[in-house]
Amino acid sequence: SAAAGTLDATTIASMQGDIRLNAVTGMTLGAIDAGTGNVSANVSGHANPALRVNDHVAAGGNVDLASDTGTLMMAAGSHVDAGESATLVSGSDMVLGTVSANAASGNAISITSGGGILGNGAAINLHARNGGDTSLQSVGDIGTSMQPLVVDTQSLSGRSSDGNVWLRTLGDI
Repeated sequence: SAAAGTLDATTIASMQGDIRLNAVTGMTLGAIDAGTGNVSANVSGHANPALRVNDHVAAGGNVDLASDTGTLMMAAGSHVDAGESATLVSGSDMVLGTVSANAASGNAISITSGGGILGNGAAINLHARNGGDTSLQSVGDIGTSMQPLVVDTQSLSGRSSDGNVWLRTLGDI
């Protein structure tokens, strides 16, 4: 265990139930699998707390990851897999690995950042091809000219209130 208020979760599995994780000063997620349930992980503290995904977060239902006032960082090779919808929120910058969702209607993937949204070099950053909507909302840049976000989605809406948007699509949107 790390400092008070920090959660380092290497492996957590629940074959049918939900997994709900909360921390104040930071959170690092390894292999998190909720089987047929949902995953909710929230960091809500002061001084720019970080939520880090180092491996995979998977759920047969929804995956909700939030660092309300801080960063959300996905390491190289990391992925989020949601049987329904995936929602990622950061109060500051966000770095995406691969986020996949299978919702057939409504929101499949919703990404909201109080800073910029960058990719970590994954072959695909956003994958949702079963009918649900994908949304990107950012204050800063979305992707970069040298490393655009790679999207393979059926529908996509996006907005940066104070930055550039750089995307590369894999198929029709």
